[in-house]
Amino acid sequence: MLAADVTEVSQAHFWELVPGHAIGSISLLVKKQMDDRPVLEIVHNLFHNLGTQQLTVQTGNE
Repeated sequence: MLAADVTEVSQAHFWELVPGHAIGSISLLVKKQMDDRPVLEIVHNLFHNLGTQQLTVQTGNE
């Protein structure tokens, strides 16, 4: 997956449900005909490494 495969990032919301427990949601638009599973894996790993314990990612195709 390349950054160029994601064409839009929107509706990013992050908050702490309780102190030290970060939660987030984000919407991504990926190139048409692209398998979004690699994108989901990379995004979940990235935000987990940044301290987000729970993340909802919505994907769509252009």
